[in-house]
Amino acid sequence: MRHLTAMLIGSPGLGWLVALVVAVIGGGLAGWETVSHRHGEELERLAIDAERRGVEIMSQTLNGNIMGALSLLGGVAQDIKLDARGAAQPNLPRISGLLEDVGRAHDAQGVFVVGGDGVVHTSWDSSGRPSTGLDVAFRPYYKMAMQGKDNVYAAVSLARGDRALYFSAPVRAAADRNGTPIGAVVARTGLERVDALLKGRSGVALLLSPQGVVFAGNRQDWVGHLAGGVTPERLRAIRDLKQFGAMFDKADPPVLPFDTRPGIVRIDGRDHALAVARVQWNDPYGDWSVVLGSDLSATGAAREGLRTGLAAGGALLLIVGLLFKLARGHQAQKRAARRI
Repeated sequence: MRHLTAMLIGSPGLGWLVALVVAVIGGGLAGWETVSHRHGEELERLAIDAERRGVEIMSQTLNGNIMGALSLLGGVAQDIKLDARGAAQPNLPRISGLLEDVGRAHDAQGVFVVGGDGVVHTSWDSSGRPSTGLDVAFRPYYKMAMQGKDNVYAAVSLARGDRALYFSAPVRAAADRNGTPIGAVVARTGLERVDALLKGRSGVALLLSPQGVVFAGNRQDWVGHLAGGVTPERLRAIRDLKQFGAMFDKADPPVLPFDTRPGIVRIDGRDHALAVARVQWNDPYGDWSVVLGSDLSATGAAREGLRTGLAAGGALLLIVGLLFKLARGHQAQKRAARRI
């Protein structure tokens, strides 16, 4: 160690080279730590934003006014109970009129009552084409209602090809939250409520199904893409659901060009922070999820890290240089003392 110190002191050029290496390494570490800290802050902020977006989607859907209206109909409206039991003629004007009032009040495309046999008994549709007589017993929204659960089911219509939300509440035998379900009351709406919450955000904002299919987002070209790897078994399971209409009947879905797990990912050639929040719609296949991404180049973290690294490197270079200068001065004093 003494020999190395003496060599550095005796060779100013080598000493300054060591000082420069120390400054570069120290400055690089300081800059990297600054960038990492800023990225961590952005991930935390984004996670909070994703949770807030998830809550907003829930407030517009499962916890919204339309679901409250359906729950009230299924719980206390005697005509709806009679219809669900099959004790009333299909499409009685007073029942279809009640459904129309609820539908128009909440901008629904259609509202219908499903009996315990899974068949639509009475319906109203804004298009004038009622759904009366359709068997929907296999639909997840009906199955969940018959389990006594309010739920929201998002799907692509097989007939129209548009994306829709199905709000479903159980029709109960008695006006009791724990009453036995005897049918379901269902409303169908477009996806405008959800689209508005996602399209108004910069960066990446996507709504993913439990199967990983992009159902909505602020990038229309990514709707219908699949997150994660594609396997024949996974594609077969998605097609068997018929949840996405004919989207994947003729071609395999394209894959998202990035990993949707939370963290730092590369999107369009730039680093993005990514956060994920759950949307609990009581979907029998699992929770939906909101994925938010923020372009890290817009945060200025790289510039701040560069400034911090340069400042730390300069300070280290100055400090190490002064230390070598002091050491050379001390060595010169010792040589002078020996000569005396």
